[in-house]
Amino acid sequence: MPEEEIIPYSLTVEGQKILEGAQILRRALAHHARAERDGVKVIGPPKPGVAETVASMLAAGFDVALVDDLLDEFEEVSERGTRVFELHFFAGIPVPRISSLMQVPPRVTERDWSVAKAWLYEHLKQK
Repeated sequence: MPEEEIIPYSLTVEGQKILEGAQILRRALAHHARAERDGVKVIGPPKPGVAETVASMLAAGFDVALVDDLLDEFEEVSERGTRVFELHFFAGIPVPRISSLMQVPPRVTERDWSVAKAWLYEHLKQK
């Protein structure tokens, strides 16, 4: 039986709002990165800092569009782990704080963070 069924999470109202913001940022960065990669001009009002952030990520060899795709795959493995990754990586929430936002024990959040990083690392190496 998967651990997610054993230890469910429940986001607080604050956690839900932060997660929504993290997911908006994740999708905006990925959308911009895909457009940049494909040579397509992004239409619509510019989002402050998105182009600069994507440019910095690409210059560092970090493909946020690929990470976005892999997170979609990882969500099938661990939905809770994906939420932990989004809250930490895209919203900058410290892992211990995520525990209280998701209402799970700190050890569970730490493990989810470690598993998500390891899973993504392994799949990024294969690309």
